[in-house]
Amino acid sequence: MLFNSAERRLEPRYAIAGEVLVRLIGADGRLSDAHAVDILDISLNGALLSLPSTLKLESQQALQLEITVQSTMHLAARAHVAHVHTDRFGVEFSDMDPRDFDIFCGLVLMLAQRSRAVLFE
Repeated sequence: MLFNSAERRLEPRYAIAGEVLVRLIGADGRLSDAHAVDILDISLNGALLSLPSTLKLESQQALQLEITVQSTMHLAARAHVAHVHTDRFGVEFSDMDPRDFDIFCGLVLMLAQRSRAVLFE
């Protein structure tokens, strides 16, 4: 688990490796072409993702995400851009199918348990 005492996040975040296909949602609801990015960390509320130079984002931009973890877990979510930095950006989830949310919660719980186990080794 990553922790910074200055953090204001409500949920802890956990380092994880995976890929996300990011599509921008236009004002008319249309989706852009997909951009593949890496997951750097996740929490129940959002994620930190790598930012390729080909992807131009603005704060609050609406996104459609397709998340792949361990090559087998595929989840879809809607999100918005929370912050943008030079080589990464944060998203806050806004909508996820209930089935995908259940799977996602299980993944975050597994990561939480794993990080606690490492603390006690």
